[in-house]
Amino acid sequence: MLLVGLLSDFCRVSLPRDDGMVTLLDEEGGEYPVVCLARKRGLSGVWKGFAEAHQLVDGVAVIFQVINRSDI
Repeated sequence: MLLVGLLSDFCRVSLPRDDGMVTLLDEEGGEYPVVCLARKRGLSGVWKGFAEAHQLVDGVAVIFQVINRSDI
């Protein structure tokens, strides 16, 4: 399983408190539903597909912006 770790403050403020689905949107409107693992402070599931589609490699920074929070 590929897991991307996120900053604790970002998770506490911006992501659901329990495990659940979130959707990543890219700059071209592509949607990638991923599993948000609250306790591990990370994303899993389709994250690998998102990373491959955007040619992300170790050391590359990704900027996340919360557009809509429906359950926080």
